[in-house]
Amino acid sequence: MSVVLLGATVIFFLDQHTKLEVKQDIHSKISDQLSLRYNLLLSKLNDKKKEIRFLHATPPVKGIMRAVSNNGIDPLDGTVEAQWISRLEIIFKGYIENHPDILQLRYIGFADNGKEIVRVERRDEIVSVIDKRCLVV
Repeated sequence: MSVVLLGATVIFFLDQHTKLEVKQDIHSKISDQLSLRYNLLLSKLNDKKKEIRFLHATPPVKGIMRAVSNNGIDPLDGTVEAQWISRLEIIFKGYIENHPDILQLRYIGFADNGKEIVRVERRDEIVSVIDKRCLVV
């Protein structure tokens, strides 16, 4: 009887130890995957921040702001707002065409409660500049 009891006790502790090892192994694998995915997401986020900074640094962005603040004419070089907008549309269109993961770019002004000034979007692999009459006011 004591041999059976000893055997049952050993089996119980081995079973508990095995369960603990399996749980620790699963936890370790999940933690590794979580860390890997977190770092990948962080890297993608940093890439997107760089893309936004690049687009923000293009001359039309500041040119539009200056023109809007000066009755539609950029005081720096006399360029009219419509010309700056046209240039930004060209830049946005080219950018989306060369970045297949981007579906839409918009330039939204502060005036008029966040009125869209430029929108370029991809639909069914066709990149289009949205007509100003269709922009969100």
